[in-house]
Amino acid sequence: MATSNDIKKILSKLEQIEQRISKVEAAKEKEETIPKTTAPIDFSTILEKMEQMEKKLINLEKLFLNNKNDDNININIQESVHEMERQRSLVFIGINENDKTTASDKHKEDQHVVEKLLNRLGVESGAVVYRMGKIPTVSGGPRLIKCVLPSSSLQRFALRQWKYKRSEIREDVMFNRLLVRPSLTREQLAAEKEKREIDKKLKEASFSQVSTRKNQKNF
Repeated sequence: MATSNDIKKILSKLEQIEQRISKVEAAKEKEETIPKTTAPIDFSTILEKMEQMEKKLINLEKLFLNNKNDDNININIQESVHEMERQRSLVFIGINENDKTTASDKHKEDQHVVEKLLNRLGVESGAVVYRMGKIPTVSGGPRLIKCVLPSSSLQRFALRQWKYKRSEIREDVMFNRLLVRPSLTREQLAAEKEKREIDKKLKEASFSQVSTRKNQKNF
């Protein structure tokens, strides 16, 4: 039977691997920008091995969480598990709802669209894909799509690729309104919402001032 201590150890190992992968990726980017005066370091092999370790630990984590002894898993551990998933996740905004009639067909079509997008980004690994929220949405737009990748390094790679390829990808009518961002915490979402509201008020105030000046000129 899995205990809370078992899962804590797994999560601690995962966090250590995450930190090491980030350091290796940063070193790889730095190594690519400076003249090579010594033998090159095989960063690809290092990253591949670390990702394999990460995947194995994630699978162990899932096995423990499926254990019937759920009472041993406290709230903090569950939050840590959600955090590990968040670090592997992307959110796609602006992908239209498809016109399929059954729930399974709708999901298959969304999966197909996401696979097409991941191919454009050069992400070869499969992912868990699902829509978030209910229809109709408050904004009236399509629901967001969440994409959970096998590892956090793939998530970071996808975000880097999006940064460089978004203009090209948006030329496809299917993705012409697409936004890609990492999965955010509740605190980050709240901060973003507050920022949008402030920006909206500033824009409205600016428009009001321009309108007032125009009206004054007319008199």
